[in-house]
Amino acid sequence: MSRDGSASSPLPRSRPPIPRTSSRGDLLATIETLLAEVPAGNQPVVFHSAVLAYVDAEARARFASLMQSRDDIVWISNEGAGVLPDTRAQLETLGIEPDGRFVLSVDGQAVALTGPHGQSYVGIAVIP
Repeated sequence: MSRDGSASSPLPRSRPPIPRTSSRGDLLATIETLLAEVPAGNQPVVFHSAVLAYVDAEARARFASLMQSRDDIVWISNEGAGVLPDTRAQLETLGIEPDGRFVLSVDGQAVALTGPHGQSYVGIAVIP
């Protein structure tokens, strides 16, 4: 039954749902394997929040380079403003001071300032 009391039927599915996956492992050693497991016809999305601060600058740069080299994925990151150098540079270009907030980026492009625990979201102008 739906909320209004009328009979409802489930929506037909053209394919089974894809389970959400969370995996443990070395960031750089496992990401390619995980991406290769995404079934054909599905959009791979890599999302992380407050992860890259826990690896050294070289690993961050290698991970960012890998994500930006893959045009078949959507990369969504939510990290401290100084974690990825390109993010800090984008904010400086726009004259934005993050004031302790995280930066939500899509495919390496800063799109919002966020509270570190998701308590706030402020969209920012996208750099062309």
